[in-house]
Amino acid sequence: MESRVQIKIIRGACSRREFDISLPCLIGRSHNADIRLTDPDVSGRHALLTVDDSKVLYIRNLSKGSTIVGGKTLARGGEIPVTAQTLVSLGESVEILIAGGDVFGIPEDGVIFFNDPEDMTAGAVSHCGKSCVETETLSFFVEHRVDRAHAGVKGGMARFLNTAGNTLRKQLPGVMRGVLLLLIAAVCSGAGYFAFAAIQENELSYSFSRRDLQADEIISPVKGPEWGISFYFPRHAEMKVVRKSDSFAAETRIGSLCSIPLHLEYHGRSSTGILLSTKEKVFEKWIKETAGKEWQFDRISRVRFFGENNGFPYLTAEYRRKVSSEYRFGIATSLKFRDRQFIFLKEIPLKERKRGEKLLRTETFFKVAPEIISRYWDVNVPLLDLPAEDMLERSKKMLSRVTPGVWGQTYQLLVSSLIKAHSEKNSETADRAELLLADMRKMQRRWLNAQRIDCLNSIAKGDHKTAYRVKKNCERVFSDKNDQWAHLIRNNFGE
Repeated sequence: MESRVQIKIIRGACSRREFDISLPCLIGRSHNADIRLTDPDVSGRHALLTVDDSKVLYIRNLSKGSTIVGGKTLARGGEIPVTAQTLVSLGESVEILIAGGDVFGIPEDGVIFFNDPEDMTAGAVSHCGKSCVETETLSFFVEHRVDRAHAGVKGGMARFLNTAGNTLRKQLPGVMRGVLLLLIAAVCSGAGYFAFAAIQENELSYSFSRRDLQADEIISPVKGPEWGISFYFPRHAEMKVVRKSDSFAAETRIGSLCSIPLHLEYHGRSSTGILLSTKEKVFEKWIKETAGKEWQFDRISRVRFFGENNGFPYLTAEYRRKVSSEYRFGIATSLKFRDRQFIFLKEIPLKERKRGEKLLRTETFFKVAPEIISRYWDVNVPLLDLPAEDMLERSKKMLSRVTPGVWGQTYQLLVSSLIKAHSEKNSETADRAELLLADMRKMQRRWLNAQRIDCLNSIAKGDHKTAYRVKKNCERVFSDKNDQWAHLIRNNFGE
C-alpha cells in the first residue's frame, strides 16, 4: 500500500494550496516536480520527501539554497526525519506545513483540513470515523484556528484542551463529556478570534521582494525608459484596479489571512512651480489644497530615504478621512523628481488601525530604480544665473580634482544648470548634468568608504581622538539633510 502525506503551502506565491500526495514526493520549480512552486528563490529540484520501511518520513535537501526544517538548517544533500505539523522553509519566501498523512500512523480515522481559514467551524471539519468531540480532534481544530493569531495563545489553548480533555474523559460519561468539550472548543475559538483581532499584522499576504516582484501587481505611473519609479501591491482574488493617464486606484487585501482591506491611490502632476520648489514646499502645498472637512492631516514627518548610498528622499504624513460612511486611516507619501510630484496614498479602515498600522508604516509599496537614486537632486541651494553650458563645463573641471571642499560648489553649479536646462527645454544638457551628478556621487562614495576605514582603524588602535576628527570632517562634507549619507555618518559611522 502506497504511503501518502498531506502538505499545505503556508507562505509563498502558491500560498493556501493543499496537496494530498503519494511518496516519494519531489518539491521544486521543475516541471517534473510533484509539487511545483513558482517562487524564484526555490530551486528546480529543491527537496525530496521519502519514507523508509519503518514508515518514517524523511526530507532531503537537494538545493544549494536555504532549507530549514523545524528551525534547523539542512545542508545540501542532508536528510532529516520529520513528523506531523512540521514547518519547512524553502528559500526565503516559501513555507510549507507537513500537516499529516497515513505515513505517521495517527490519522487512522482521517486528517483534518480547512478549505478556508475563515470557515473554521465544526461544520468545516472533514473527519472520518470518530466524532469531532474527541480531545485530539478538538485540540487540532482549536490549535489551527489560534495558530493564525498568536503562537503563545495557540500553545496555551492546546495544553488547556489536552489537560481538560484527559480529566473529563476519566470522570464523565460519553455524552456529557462531548457536550462539555464542544463548549470548551467554542470558548477557546472565540478567545482565539479576539486575540487574532487584537494583534498587529506583521506580514503581507504575499512575500514582497524588491529584487523580484513577480508575485505582485506592479504599476509604473510614467511610461518611458528614463523613469524608474513604480508602485506595487499584492494580488488578490477580489483585487480591483482603475487606471487613468495620471492616476490609479487599487483595492486589495493584506495581512497573513488577507483580512485587512487596503486602498491605494496615486496622483501625479508636473509643473514649473514643482521644478523650482523644494519637496517640503511642494508637499505642504498639496496638503493645503487637499485638507478640508473630510481630511485631517498630522504634521509632515522628517525626511526618509529609499535605497542605498545617498538614497531617494521622500516625505510622509498620516491622515484620517471619511469616504461615504466609512472612516479610513492612511499615510500619504510625496516623492519629487525633476518637475514631477508623485502623491501616493495607502489607507485601511479606521477600525482595522490597531492590526494594520504597523504594516502600513513599514511597507512603502513603491520602488525606485538605482539609476534614479543616483540622479536625484532638489532645489535646496541658491541658484546661479549663468548659462547652463558654462556651469556644466565648470562643474566638469572641478570634478577632475578629488577634493571634498569643492563638492558643495559643484552641486550648486549642477543644480543651477539643471534648472536652466529644464526651463529652456534643453534635455541634452540636463541629461549630461545628471550624469555628472551621478559621477560625483560615486566619487563621494569612494572617499567616504576610505574615511570610514580610517575611522575604524583608529578605533581599533584606541586612538579615539583621530576617529572623532575623521567623523566630524565627514559631517562637514555631508551636511545636507537631503542626503542619506549625512544621517548615516551621525548615527553609525564608527560601527
